[in-house]
Amino acid sequence: ISIQSGWGGNDLVEVVYRDIASVKFIYRFGGLSGDMVMDLTDGAKLEIRSMPEFEKNYDYIMSQVSPACREASDYKPLSKDSPAIVEPVAAESE
Repeated sequence: ISIQSGWGGNDLVEVVYRDIASVKFIYRFGGLSGDMVMDLTDGAKLEIRSMPEFEKNYDYIMSQVSPACREASDYKPLSKDSPAIVEPVAAESE
């Protein structure tokens, strides 16, 4: 995930999905956008404010994180068009 922020968009933060431990959110502007806080595995927190198309973006992010993150976040799809979450199948040993 790449997040461009700051005055004039001069700050860039990049996070890989596997580093996200949990996600919390609240809606803004009657559900038109939302704020999200990602707790990272190193203890840092990443805050995203006023994300447009919030439900679609939240569901996409949650489809990319680990099952443990979805469980820690108590994830339930928000969008009716949320991407399918397919868990990898463990290889069978012979």
